[in-house]
Amino acid sequence: MPLASLLLHFLFGMLSDSHIHALMILIARSHLAPDLTWRDIQHLSVLTAEVVNAEDPDWDKTAAGRPFSYKYGYGRLNGYEFVTAAQNGSS
Repeated sequence: MPLASLLLHFLFGMLSDSHIHALMILIARSHLAPDLTWRDIQHLSVLTAEVVNAEDPDWDKTAAGRPFSYKYGYGRLNGYEFVTAAQNGSS
């Protein structure tokens, strides 16, 4: 059984579906762009995030002009955009 499958099998009972989704995206990224640093991953996560519940009045703009909410952070992780950006070196 591949390491990723073992890890997911072990963690399945301890993580929410969104955590498992994020973990699978990071595993895919590690195969497609293994040279990315943790800082690159953070940057790509913010760049490719999607606003959740745009009608919520608690969304603000950061100094960099990105939407941020104390409830949702930078928003939902977009796995396709994240992996595509990692593959294309858009960090």
